[in-house]
Amino acid sequence: MPGDGDGGRSSKDRKYLAMLERLSALEDGRQKHLAARRADSAAVANPLESVQAFLVAFGERRMDVERRLGSARARGSQALGPATVRAELDTIAAEVAELEKLLADACYYLAAYDVQASQSTIMKLKDELSSTTGELLPKKKFSFRNKAKADEDPEKNQASLPSTKFSFSNKAKADEDLEKKRASLPSQKHKSFSQSTDNSEKILSDSGSVETIKDLCDCVIVKDTSSFSIKEVALSNLSSCKVFLRGSLRALYIHRIKDCQICVGPVAGSVLLEEIQGCVVVLASHQIRIHSASSSDFYLRLRSRPIIEHTSKVRFAPYAFHYKGLENDLAEANLSEETGMWEKVDDFRWLRAVSSPNWSIIPPHERLSNLVPPEVINNGSSPL
Repeated sequence: MPGDGDGGRSSKDRKYLAMLERLSALEDGRQKHLAARRADSAAVANPLESVQAFLVAFGERRMDVERRLGSARARGSQALGPATVRAELDTIAAEVAELEKLLADACYYLAAYDVQASQSTIMKLKDELSSTTGELLPKKKFSFRNKAKADEDPEKNQASLPSTKFSFSNKAKADEDLEKKRASLPSQKHKSFSQSTDNSEKILSDSGSVETIKDLCDCVIVKDTSSFSIKEVALSNLSSCKVFLRGSLRALYIHRIKDCQICVGPVAGSVLLEEIQGCVVVLASHQIRIHSASSSDFYLRLRSRPIIEHTSKVRFAPYAFHYKGLENDLAEANLSEETGMWEKVDDFRWLRAVSSPNWSIIPPHERLSNLVPPEVINNGSSPL
């Protein structure tokens, strides 16, 4: 009987050992399968979609920009020459724009803190670039050279002037002519499209690093960005205006506009809007940030989520601007694809789990479509 007992126990042991081997084989197979899946995932994963990889790449590019700025300041414009300095500063500006694009592409997987910290770094680099530009390439001071030359010999200048006898009849005639000229001019309140296009120096001022359209009321402005020497544009202090900018830009800043319609071609970098009231804004950009906006509609195409702060009663819809050559401009700015990001809004001032009440989607039946610049007729004038 002991033999039977020993034989029974040996059989049980063998079965137990066989079961352990089968379980071990199954576990080995499962681990190999998981390892294969991890390898496949690593092979197809985008190496850029890593927070650590982004922070390393961003830090390296930031240090490169800072090094270039320090080197340019150390050598100075006299050692390099204005042309060389301008070329170096343009290269640095392009690198800052690349930093903005890098951040825009990574916004959807970065934490809000990382996004804000990176944006703050970019703004500091822009300020430093602007300061360096002003230091190395200062604007020429205006001087009254002709007036000084004329004052050298006042008697001679007085003798060269034609003599005119004054009479009350001449004054009355001059006043009458002046009133006729005033009547023939367009009023200040209602400016025309021809003023906006032909007299660009009154509207479009070069502030050193940004082309600016500002301080206008009741105007229609249509511009091709190919005519801009600088691809960064600022719209400021506009009221009841319509602005159409055809072509691509590097960056766009919109500040203090009211009751306006703004339609802009693709922006390869970022867009910042502040103090927007009662407006319709149509933009395509890699990144957009909206501060202090109210009662406004935004038609967007984006590569990252739009960000709003201190904003209420704003609505969003897909990009709706159209002009000849738009598709090529979108492709060059890497914005051809409709990502749907326009409706994934981040409200940085709304931290609750429920949706923010400060923004909404424009119902399809209320959306504008195929907004196009007005046609230029005759002498190019198209009053608002």
